[in-house]
Amino acid sequence: MGQRANLVIVQQHNWHLYYDHWCANRLDIELFWGPRLARKFIEQRKPLPNHQDWLDEVWCEGAVVLDEDRKILLWYGGEDIKYDIPLRRAFLNLMKNQWPDWSIRWATGGIVEIGAYVGIPEELFLVKSTSQSGFMILTEFPDDNDTLVTIQQQGRCLAGQIYGSEEALGLGPSQLPILQEAAREPMLVWFGEMPVGGLHVEVETRTLHYWRALPAEALEERVQRGWSGWKTVWLKDDFEEHLRLASMVIQLPHRDFTDLQRQVLGSLRARCTHEAVNPVREIAARYESAEINPLTDVNRSSVGSEIEKLRLLEALECKIQAP
Repeated sequence: MGQRANLVIVQQHNWHLYYDHWCANRLDIELFWGPRLARKFIEQRKPLPNHQDWLDEVWCEGAVVLDEDRKILLWYGGEDIKYDIPLRRAFLNLMKNQWPDWSIRWATGGIVEIGAYVGIPEELFLVKSTSQSGFMILTEFPDDNDTLVTIQQQGRCLAGQIYGSEEALGLGPSQLPILQEAAREPMLVWFGEMPVGGLHVEVETRTLHYWRALPAEALEERVQRGWSGWKTVWLKDDFEEHLRLASMVIQLPHRDFTDLQRQVLGSLRARCTHEAVNPVREIAARYESAEINPLTDVNRSSVGSEIEKLRLLEALECKIQAP
């Protein structure tokens, strides 16, 4: 139970590693307000004494590198923006206002990319999976088919919706029959919310293009191994390139960028302050349990003035409404 995160500050060519048990799903909110409050948020607790005490790819749900030397913020986290690419772009666009002269980067490679930034090898983070969960077509809950698949074969391209994760992508050409079963439509009006991933398969040239909304550790290497003998291209979160490659009518959900920005500002207003709590202790008290992981007490409250944050959000609202 928790939303575990690793936090890193780089300063004067040195870096310090921090841990929080509960902040991964709030990292977007806590980082939004600029470098001063971001650093203050991270430094509420002492850094870990051991530079090897990182979370692995299974347990890490958010992470950040705040590099004050180079003015780079590399991170991933939050809730909705992890899955929704257009919403994330609206968030990052608004976030830039509070980070002038900084480069804000979304870590598509997850905790492996975060660790690599400070020289930690990916082997420290990767966990060998024994699961073999492939792609599926969900019929009972069709709106859960959250991945766009297009198949180019014999001079035509067909599209469809399918359910599957990064793990399924790594299983290689063995997934072709289920992908071809899903991709039957000469044109597609997407059913449900924005897809969280996609793959474009060109059968004759043995080429795979793929993208994911969620950060994914070592995805490129895992897909290359799984699709041995194929050319594989990771588009990261560039779903527009997938649509261009497919060159067919695919209607994804459309939302106005300004409306997405308003949605972001509304969420920030409602959640801009947070007091650190450990729900595990509340549950343990209710059930009279004495066994509690002490790491669940490692948490952080929001920092900064709520009044000042609300004023900032009001100014941003006026800015996006200006002609």
